[in-house]
Amino acid sequence: MTYKEFKERVEELGLSCRFYDYGVNVYSIDDFAIATIYDTKRYFGVINFNSSLDSIKKVALLWLCYDLMRTPLENRGELQ
Repeated sequence: MTYKEFKERVEELGLSCRFYDYGVNVYSIDDFAIATIYDTKRYFGVINFNSSLDSIKKVALLWLCYDLMRTPLENRGELQ
């Protein structure tokens, strides 16, 4: 999964994401960081499910983050 695809899918869930030098953060509607996927190592990220997301969105976000984290760094594209 590329960063572009990730961003599009996150926005479909009604969430937003921002790109930084270290990777990407996913934010809830109330601007609370609920996930961070790092661009330094494969399979390196943090997901916080203590948010107000319903269970369906939590599962969808988990799979999106998993797909991005398992993608080799060189195949993710440019950080937006």
